[in-house]
Amino acid sequence: AGAARHRGAGAGAQGLTAMGRCIDGLCRGLEGLIALALATMVVLVFGNVVLRYGFGGGVAASEELSRLLFIWVVFIGATLAYRSGQQRSTPLAWSETATAATLAAPVLLRTVGRAAFGIIALVPLGGFIWVARLFATGVFANGGEISAAFTWMPSANLNLEFRLDALAGLFSLIILGVGALVLLYCWGYFDSNPRRLAKFGFELTFFATTMYGLVIADNFLLMYVFWELTSVLSYMLVSYYGERASSRRAAMQALMVTTFGGLAMLVGINLLGYKAGIWKLSEVSQIADIENTQAISAAIVLIMLGALTKSAQAPWHFWLPGAMAAPTPVSAYLHSAAMVKAGIYLVARLAPDLSAVTTWHLVVLSTGGFTMLLGGWMALKQQDLKLVLAYGTVSQLGFIITVIGVGSREATMAGL
Repeated sequence: AGAARHRGAGAGAQGLTAMGRCIDGLCRGLEGLIALALATMVVLVFGNVVLRYGFGGGVAASEELSRLLFIWVVFIGATLAYRSGQQRSTPLAWSETATAATLAAPVLLRTVGRAAFGIIALVPLGGFIWVARLFATGVFANGGEISAAFTWMPSANLNLEFRLDALAGLFSLIILGVGALVLLYCWGYFDSNPRRLAKFGFELTFFATTMYGLVIADNFLLMYVFWELTSVLSYMLVSYYGERASSRRAAMQALMVTTFGGLAMLVGINLLGYKAGIWKLSEVSQIADIENTQAISAAIVLIMLGALTKSAQAPWHFWLPGAMAAPTPVSAYLHSAAMVKAGIYLVARLAPDLSAVTTWHLVVLSTGGFTMLLGGWMALKQQDLKLVLAYGTVSQLGFIITVIGVGSREATMAGL
């Protein structure tokens, strides 16, 4: 049996190494495309000049070549930024590129048109490959992590502290991978390019950046800043069709519920910080005799109130089906893949340590189990496809919360 386990471990290590080589080869292939892009740029510039000044009827073709030229320039910039971030090995490497893409999104959409969504999708795709390569090369093995810290407001216990470990990396893969697919889907979903689409592109890209910041934030208060930013951006994205009363009502409902939960969580964070002296997620495991820590039960209830409202757990589940009034890319990304996973991420982060407290199981397991049953039952009653998916999502979120909330390693792995 020992020899079999040894052979299995060796085969697993070889498979992981092969995967790492494959991903590394893909990353190096991006570098090769830079040379091709430069050569293409020369051809496009030459053709642009000839068509613009050499032929009177070539204006339309000239504009198309200009757009292609612009696409290649953005692609080169994204690739170079990706390689720079890869060499720096800091959790903020991709976020800097994403911030630049967020600021450029409105300009791209007004300049290039709907095809700009395909360009912007390259940024989360590059981040996805970068995080996948960290997994494949063993950076997160045996509790490994990459971190960055900057002193900002130490008197208020608010420093810019970031940590990218295996759990944050897993959720980063979801955020970046699904984000790239949704942005690409936007290219074909929208059949026109109104002015508000530029605003939509900015908000959706900013949301992806904010969600990435949420999962890598190690400081409780910093995480709360990203937490509330996602609620505000959700409100703006759900109300894309602002002329419709249903969209305005759904956006306000989602904002009120998630903001209420967020404020309760802020109180819980401060309670935990002042009573236990813990202001970082990575320090929760250092609390000695956590069951007898002063006000720990109240802190758990308040923090979980924020997590459970964010993940649409009963009785606060009603905001998620209402938010289906948003465009389909928003429903797919925010309300199925990303924002509702913020609560699951926080439960998964805290469960191994706080599950030793009886209050944790009473709050998390009972709420998750009830939501799982209620969401499934309500999904059976729906006839609208988006509502079937919405209530099905609520049910599955409750199921995941219940499993991860147990707190053991096996349950956490099963839930994830």
